[in-house]
Amino acid sequence: MALVVFAAIAIVGQILNVFLCLALDKMFSPAVGALAFVMLYMVVFAGAWLLTLGIMDRDWRHAPARLSHS
Repeated sequence: MALVVFAAIAIVGQILNVFLCLALDKMFSPAVGALAFVMLYMVVFAGAWLLTLGIMDRDWRHAPARLSHS
């Protein structure tokens, strides 16, 4: 389940990354857009992983409570 959550967050993040960097391309220069893309590419994957861990940790903390009530 964690891999599915990570993939979904990473895909959405990279789509936003592409559109942001295309806008930077038009506003400044292709070099600025390319540099921003490479930097944000790494940041999106790291952020997606941390967000996935937070989401999965919250699910695991509440799992015993859900199991005990059924």
